[in-house]
Amino acid sequence: MGDPRPKLLVLGGPHVDPGALKASLSDSFELIESSPDDAITTMEAEGIQAVLAEAGDFLPLERGLVTRQSTMLLDAIGEGVCLCDGTGRLLWANQMFREFGDAVQRRVIEVCGLGSEHFAQRRSESNGDGRPLRAKRFKLAFTRAQRYFEVLVSPVRGGDDKLVAGVVRDVSSSERMERKIDAIDRAGRDLAHLDAETIRRMHASERLRLLEERIVKYAHELLHFDHFAVRMLNPRTNELELVMSFGIPEDARGIKLYAEQTGNGLSGYVAATGEPAISNDTTSDPRYVFGLNEPGSSLTVPLRVYDSTVGVFNVESSQKDAFSENDRQFAEIFARYMAGALHTLNLLLVERHTTSETTSGTVRGEISGPLTDLVAEVELLKKQAGGDSAMAPHIDRILRDVASIRRRMKNVTRGAQTLLGVDEVLEAGRVHPELEGRRILVADNEESIRDTIRRVLTAVGCRVVTCDDGTSAIRLLETWQHTHDAEEAFDIVLSDINLGDRTGYDVFEAAKAASAKIPVILMTGFGYDPHHSIVRATQEGLQAVLFKPFQADKLIEDV
Repeated sequence: MGDPRPKLLVLGGPHVDPGALKASLSDSFELIESSPDDAITTMEAEGIQAVLAEAGDFLPLERGLVTRQSTMLLDAIGEGVCLCDGTGRLLWANQMFREFGDAVQRRVIEVCGLGSEHFAQRRSESNGDGRPLRAKRFKLAFTRAQRYFEVLVSPVRGGDDKLVAGVVRDVSSSERMERKIDAIDRAGRDLAHLDAETIRRMHASERLRLLEERIVKYAHELLHFDHFAVRMLNPRTNELELVMSFGIPEDARGIKLYAEQTGNGLSGYVAATGEPAISNDTTSDPRYVFGLNEPGSSLTVPLRVYDSTVGVFNVESSQKDAFSENDRQFAEIFARYMAGALHTLNLLLVERHTTSETTSGTVRGEISGPLTDLVAEVELLKKQAGGDSAMAPHIDRILRDVASIRRRMKNVTRGAQTLLGVDEVLEAGRVHPELEGRRILVADNEESIRDTIRRVLTAVGCRVVTCDDGTSAIRLLETWQHTHDAEEAFDIVLSDINLGDRTGYDVFEAAKAASAKIPVILMTGFGYDPHHSIVRATQEGLQAVLFKPFQADKLIEDV
């Protein structure tokens, strides 16, 4: 009779001692030794019933073994590989799979079980038509740990019908990138969404402040940038004017930058070239100018409208190597929405200005004819009344009212170049006790409104000094700053935003340099603020804004 003991194939290895195995297993097994390379040949020749080997040396299948070399290949592919049966039992796994951790392994084994059930159902539905079954793809998300996996489950051909192989890929990096882009995309759409009813009730500074609040929120929550600045390009001067900032020191806010490749920091370089720039060590970057008190890294991307660069978005960190190419991509996506939102606000202001002028002109034209007819009728009545002394005052009153209507309509249709309700203030001639003797500087390049403001404020007791451009206003403020002459001191400054040569923000800066306590009021026509002077000045203590055309009483109240 032959040996009744089952044959056990022992594959030698550094942790397998054949001698010790023989001593302990020889009563139950007939031990046959072999190297992994000769395992299949030995199994076929000897009729092996069981195999003993080190973990990872072989993969047991119905038709034989996959040897150490094959296992090494599966360990080297950079993806987790496992073999499971239909009961959800793990039969074998490569090294990468074993490194995923218990929670991931359990979920993968579960989906392998689902895959096995799926393939069994497909086999029954196909009635054995011989067509190969296609692999099934699963996605696993561990949201708390921010880890994501993709599992491709395939049936094992030539083996047990219920055996499936799973290939597991860690897609956390790409999934996080995709989710971050989606989140920034949603934030950008919210940034650019300007509700018509909400916007209609806001003037320019409120609209820009709303936009600023959204930018700060999303930049901090999604981009995780604690320090940033938005600078808009002034095409006339080529200056990059600071519109919004967060966490930037006061000294850095006052720096003048221009859209030039050299000598104007990374913002100037990006505005001039239209290309984003990352500096992961600003202390050794010659393009960098003073920003944070502890500079480390800087990321700057252009703000684009269509093909034109209209400004820059700059973020900084006190840590070196803080920004990656992914951060650059996120910032560029965000910057596109930001530029679009700013551009939309400017278009709304221009449209409002144009529409108001057109509407006012239409009203003036429509009312002109009836007023002319009314005057003709009054003149006829005047002739018919002859020397009737009782009728004469009434007829004169009608003519004065017609003249007043014409004058007021003229003022209204002049839009931003006028004030409303001026006649009442001048006729009243009441000196305001809080304004009597106050010295006020008024800067406006429109002669009519400059003169009207002078007459209104003089009527209530002010001493008014006027300037027809920004340069002369700034010169007066600088003279006062250097002399400290009490006679030259100003109690308040009123400046239009668009002075032609300079901006209202320039006058605001000069006033604050002369005296930090001096109040400043900026004025603008229909809320138009092409250089964002209102937002910039509001961040630094601007007292009030007047939107032309405004009532004379409103001017007096604010002053």
